[in-house]
Amino acid sequence: RGQVVRLLKHAQGSRVAQAVISSLPAADARLLVGELDGHVVECALDTHGSWGVCIAFKATHAPFVLAQMSRHMLALCTQQHGIRVVQQVLLEAAAADMDISDAVSTLLDGELS
Repeated sequence: RGQVVRLLKHAQGSRVAQAVISSLPAADARLLVGELDGHVVECALDTHGSWGVCIAFKATHAPFVLAQMSRHMLALCTQQHGIRVVQQVLLEAAAADMDISDAVSTLLDGELS
């Protein structure tokens, strides 16, 4: 516990953390992914962390991932690793019938225009 952010930002650690998150029962995956709360953008802008954020969201649909991403669209959409997270999280959230209107509004109305 307490090492998820550090692991996700490490080349080999990220692969291990992704595999663990993907294979855990849903409740355990949510507990582990909860460590990302407050660190989504930090990890999303990282080469290795961005992949971990995508896997974490796919496995849990943690609302805080979508919320934190939505508040930082400019930073994420203008950086090669961040845009990966935006694309994957929006696709996964839409497929899960989650409300993506805040993220879309930010793209259309505000921060990037």
